[in-house]
Amino acid sequence: MQAELSGMLVITLMLGGWIGIVEWITRHTSISPEWSRKLVHLGGGAGCLLFPWLLSHPLAVLVLAVGFGVSLWLAEKGGLLQSLCRVKRQSYGSLYYPFAIAALFWLTHDDYGLYMSAVLVLTVADTAAALVGARFGRVRFRTGGVVESKSLEGSIAFWVVTFLAVLLPLVLIKSDVSVMQSLLSAFLAATLLTMVEAVSIGGRDNLFVPLIAAFLLLKTVTKSTPELMMQSVSILILFALLPVVNRYGRLLRTKNLMIMSIILYGVWSLGSVDWAVPLLVAILVFLLVFVFTGGRQRRTLVYRRMVLLATPAATLMLLANLTGMFHFLYGLFLAAVLVPVVFGVVVQLGKGRTGWRWSWPQLAGGVIAVAAVLAEPVVMRRAPDTTAVWLLAGVVLLAVWLGIGIMTVQSHPTGGVGAFLTVLGAVIVVGVCQYTGIFKPWRPLLWADVYGREADVLLPWRPDVGGGAQ
Repeated sequence: MQAELSGMLVITLMLGGWIGIVEWITRHTSISPEWSRKLVHLGGGAGCLLFPWLLSHPLAVLVLAVGFGVSLWLAEKGGLLQSLCRVKRQSYGSLYYPFAIAALFWLTHDDYGLYMSAVLVLTVADTAAALVGARFGRVRFRTGGVVESKSLEGSIAFWVVTFLAVLLPLVLIKSDVSVMQSLLSAFLAATLLTMVEAVSIGGRDNLFVPLIAAFLLLKTVTKSTPELMMQSVSILILFALLPVVNRYGRLLRTKNLMIMSIILYGVWSLGSVDWAVPLLVAILVFLLVFVFTGGRQRRTLVYRRMVLLATPAATLMLLANLTGMFHFLYGLFLAAVLVPVVFGVVVQLGKGRTGWRWSWPQLAGGVIAVAAVLAEPVVMRRAPDTTAVWLLAGVVLLAVWLGIGIMTVQSHPTGGVGAFLTVLGAVIVVGVCQYTGIFKPWRPLLWADVYGREADVLLPWRPDVGGGAQ
């Protein structure tokens, strides 16, 4: 206990002293706002690299995170820290940063190589992207509001620095990981995290980038070289083809396209073909309907907020990896994929007119969408029986019918919240049906089954239900 308190005191003095130095430089020199903010960023990251030597309990790191996070946020918003508050964009990065460090310390406990990689990505790669983008950025793309944009040059700098930040600790510290595994892991991490950083606004990259980096490395370092090569090729193919397909239908804008690419690759990587194909088919089905109807940009939830409705499916995929409940959660995942595409198809074919009564094209479109999405898992015999297939399809169609009908009565026929609740409702019903034994869980294939490796579930809950882990 005394050692923990001593370590906390040393860290507080060290980080507080560095912030004080940067604050003095900011007030007495002409340093740019971006440079002063990133100096705090860099110094804080360097100090965080010492945490494993000074602290041993995650709770101590959490206490420091709460203290520094709240203090920095209040000081920044009150204008007390000129080194942080002079940037024009709105950012909560100084609040997210300490909590990301606390989560990293907990996730990578006793594995300094992974902790170091994630902290370096958070500290050095993010700084490189910001400074290179500000100085040399010419090709820009919008990531949020009118003033929120990032540059291609900054993203390239982020990729290069992330690749090195992941590779060097793995090669120098992780003796149980081969050089080829390290290279492929660094490539995957750099490619995926560059996409994540590019679409993160308001300082959220300080939270998402390091956590995804740690989670990704915890998963990749256990995989064989052939599997990592497959993942590397697949991420290149996906990130190359999806923009081409989207360009034909002009369905998603740049930011949403990148987010959907991240989600689709995450489902492919953490699950398998059985998880990724239904989601990809759902996207293609709505794209075809969108083109078939003349590309009319109706204010449907799926057109405007497709990424929002992909969130439940992505969350279920992540939950399956954390708990090992792959078989139980697969049916819920399919429901989360089906409801958005059926919702979008029905509204799109209704020419903006929605309600309790569907036209024959709407009903046929909804049924065809369900059949198309379920085709791969049914053909590959992932369903426990025919009853499970029919009941899942029925739950989805009934949920969409009720959702659209109720929202029409409430004068919000394509409301975002209502449609999101429709997805959650269908997921809950499918979960209850499986839990009570009305129909058995589906049995999807996992990459662990294909490559014959051991389970590496982070938070095992019911491995007997999961049937394997990624």
